[in-house]
Amino acid sequence: MAAAEQNPFNDAKAAIEFIYGDEIQNRLYAEIDLDTLEHAAEVLNTAIDLYDYPTENDLIHHQALIHSTIILNFARIEVDQSVHLDQLEEALEKVDALLEKNPNITDFGNLLFESGHIARFLLDDPRLGYKYWHLCAQQAHAGCMNILAFNYFTGGYGIRQDIEKSYYWHNQTYLTGINFHCAGVYSARKARGILFLFPELSERKQWQDWTPEIMNLIEQLEEEYSDDNANMCGKGQVLLHTYLYELYENNTRNLALLKQANDIFIAAEPNHEASVEVAAFNLIGKPDFFEKSLGLLESIQDPFTKCNIGFSHILYARALKQTHHADAIFSMMSALDSEVCNESLTTIEYLRTRGTW
Repeated sequence: MAAAEQNPFNDAKAAIEFIYGDEIQNRLYAEIDLDTLEHAAEVLNTAIDLYDYPTENDLIHHQALIHSTIILNFARIEVDQSVHLDQLEEALEKVDALLEKNPNITDFGNLLFESGHIARFLLDDPRLGYKYWHLCAQQAHAGCMNILAFNYFTGGYGIRQDIEKSYYWHNQTYLTGINFHCAGVYSARKARGILFLFPELSERKQWQDWTPEIMNLIEQLEEEYSDDNANMCGKGQVLLHTYLYELYENNTRNLALLKQANDIFIAAEPNHEASVEVAAFNLIGKPDFFEKSLGLLESIQDPFTKCNIGFSHILYARALKQTHHADAIFSMMSALDSEVCNESLTTIEYLRTRGTW
């Protein structure tokens, strides 16, 4: 880092290089030199105040300031320090001023995405966070569109639940393709799941139409990132849910899908035996499903995995009109942390509200 007394313009360039360099990006929060990062943020603050940059450069400086402010304050939390509220609020004030100055610019996606994280997670202001994310989603930023899609589904941040808007924003995220790595795949998976349960949401598409589109994106990413493609974007989970959806509709167990998924999980984690997920889905459709389902779920330690598998088992139980078994699984899911199981429990409430449960 350059010394503080040097020209702020030169310091700002050095500060940006430092913020995005290995000393910050490749270190754990507890390992970061907070004093040096603090100085970098101060240099950017000064430069933004002193210089009337062209819009593109102005955005770069604001983005680096917001990025450094996020890292600084999450790092403070990591080392048991208090966040600096004044610093966080001042950074967002600068973002607001930039937006007011450039109301028609559509390249602020990353800036707004991180501003939303400051508001939501560091200032504990969900509605302000949503404001930034909504603006960001309108600029086709996959991260923000995905946040809107999820929260329209669950009703998070005080947003009115709207499953149609949730499906819309997942579809919009899918349309970003592989530009945001797995984001398009993840939203396509969610859109497929929504349409499987609520087919009335689309007149032109069925859940089956999503499967080749999901796999096409995954194949593109596997080619792009050939050195890191084991279970790319949850490919194994895509196959497991295809198995479940097909079984649900035609009561036929496509064991080839289970084998493909199992091979993917083993390739991703070669030192592990068959994934608990494969075992759990393999049980679905077997004669001893109702005998073993609850015991298997109770043996799963990870609450997120337990919730997801529980939801798959509850769908199958409901398909066979085994309400007692479904109710027992629902009780188990309800006992989990509400944040962990929020989406699955919300889905059940939607089904009940629409009279299909």
